[in-house]
Amino acid sequence: MTPKLTAATLALICALASTAAAQPVGGHVFEDANGDGVRQSNEPAIPGVLVSNGIEVVETDDAGLYRLSAPSHGAIFVIQPPGFSVRRDQTNTPRFYRLFRPSNGPDLGYLSPAPSGPLPPSLDFGLSRGGPGSQFRALVFADPQPTTDAELTFVRDDFLADAAKQRTDFALGLGDLMNDDLALIPRYQDLLGTMGVPVWSVAGNHELNFRSPNDTYSLETFSRFFGPSRYAFMAGEAVFIVLDNVHYLGAGSSKSPNPREIGAYRGEIGQEQLRFVANLLARIPQDRLVVIALHIPLQGTWSGDNVNTADREALIALLCKRQNVVVMAGHMHNADHRYLPCPERAQSREVHQHTLSAVSGSWWSGPMDARGIPVSMQTDGAPNGYYVLEVDGVRYRTRFFPQSEPADRQMRITLDTMFYRYSKWAMRDYRWGEIATRPITTDHLPGAQVYVNLFDGGPKSRVFVRFGERPEVELTREVENDPAAEELFFRAEGVRLNLTASPSTHLWRGPLPTDLPPGVHVIHARGVDEFGQEHSARSFIEVLAPR
Repeated sequence: MTPKLTAATLALICALASTAAAQPVGGHVFEDANGDGVRQSNEPAIPGVLVSNGIEVVETDDAGLYRLSAPSHGAIFVIQPPGFSVRRDQTNTPRFYRLFRPSNGPDLGYLSPAPSGPLPPSLDFGLSRGGPGSQFRALVFADPQPTTDAELTFVRDDFLADAAKQRTDFALGLGDLMNDDLALIPRYQDLLGTMGVPVWSVAGNHELNFRSPNDTYSLETFSRFFGPSRYAFMAGEAVFIVLDNVHYLGAGSSKSPNPREIGAYRGEIGQEQLRFVANLLARIPQDRLVVIALHIPLQGTWSGDNVNTADREALIALLCKRQNVVVMAGHMHNADHRYLPCPERAQSREVHQHTLSAVSGSWWSGPMDARGIPVSMQTDGAPNGYYVLEVDGVRYRTRFFPQSEPADRQMRITLDTMFYRYSKWAMRDYRWGEIATRPITTDHLPGAQVYVNLFDGGPKSRVFVRFGERPEVELTREVENDPAAEELFFRAEGVRLNLTASPSTHLWRGPLPTDLPPGVHVIHARGVDEFGQEHSARSFIEVLAPR
């Protein structure tokens, strides 16, 4: 249920609404043939384009004209229509908006938007012909989260070096692009801009300026570099709706031991954004694909108001009226697919939410690989990585790409014998990995398990294994710790680690055959993910006679 608004919050919303209505603003959307952003006499108007102030959504008339209420602290933005592209700066950051700021606001230690000054006689938006067609590929990623310049170099060499090989039409970052040091944003933009495609951005909790006294000024630096934190754009037959569901409670509100986080936050969409979504969807044909992009999941794998969205039911109710919807989130540093139930008599029965693995994995921690980059396996046992979203009309699918491993490595097979499970604390007596790779005697086969981690699997995925030439058997999905993650986090003791293993929602388990004879046996694993894509993996088990 939507939480009750306090009297103070309600008064603030009413004040903002009345202020927004005080000044009308208008202008034209036109075809910017020469790309200079200024309308020339020979550049035609574009009718039927959506323009918004973050709440209201209007459509340009036959003369390409729109009129809206100007917010005192917000933005007017054009919603990129199919067949056109908005302007980009030298870092390939889309510039589709005009920020409105009455003043510089409080000095919070980082750059903020400059005062917007008086309204122009005509606030125009230029568009160029082109952009994604009905079939397109988008690079989607979450939580690069560099704390330092050194970790931003990891982002460059571990993520960008691989992701730049993908032929995509645009990129979308789902928040935590930074890790509190907002001075790193210009270098981040320069790096991401080298991909040569538009890079759209979602605000996360680590883009907050924790010195802000309230939510109003918490994303001023984000807005200075990336634009408004709520907006939308279209690509082919899809509309992407970007929301800010990180509600900052203000400096001094945090109980976190992290000295950088002096303020707390919670997952909340708020009435203004819900009105924006409702107004926008009312103008989008029912059969279009709707992609909601936000940072905190609507419903996550853990409990807590900073890992879930409090007023998710109100958004889900709006989305359930649509035929084709997916919600994409980050924040958790764990991969997760879940299907959120719709209210009774809704057009759709469920809303697919896909929470993405993190580019930074376990926050750039763990043993260094041969490149000098931390292994940074996630706590759910998946490697750090990114995704490619493929859209064909209104159909979509994602594919996970591990950054430090071959692209076709989508699964891992791990054996967990009784000896291994009861001897973890004895691992100090062995070299790295020796416990997991040593042979198994036949008397340890009863009770031993095989685990398969399908890195981007979910409740609709299936996993099968075959031992040698024996018939294939289906494994059972279990929400528990991946033994491979437990081993890595254990043997990396003494190396900087941010977390330990946590329950994985994409882990499958089954017993080893108890009658395997002594010898070497090949284990074949086959997985079918949420989109019907098949993946495979192979490993070995060595069986010895009892000593």
